[in-house]
Amino acid sequence: MSSIDKLVGEQIKMTRLICKKSRKDLAEGVGLSTHQIQKYENGTNSVKVGRLYEIAEFLKVSVVQLLPSNVKEND
Repeated sequence: MSSIDKLVGEQIKMTRLICKKSRKDLAEGVGLSTHQIQKYENGTNSVKVGRLYEIAEFLKVSVVQLLPSNVKEND
């Protein structure tokens, strides 16, 4: 697990909660298991860019919102 994976996972979880979506809602919305969403949110598994876009689309946010602020600043 890299630190960026953990930070992205935290952003996904925070955004999901702000959007009032459960892990199950997100999993069903992007065609994954709740266990896989949990692994993303915990930073155990890396999220591929295409999947990150699918998650952002489901949550109706910009993919940039799912990136940690320190990554956004270094664009």
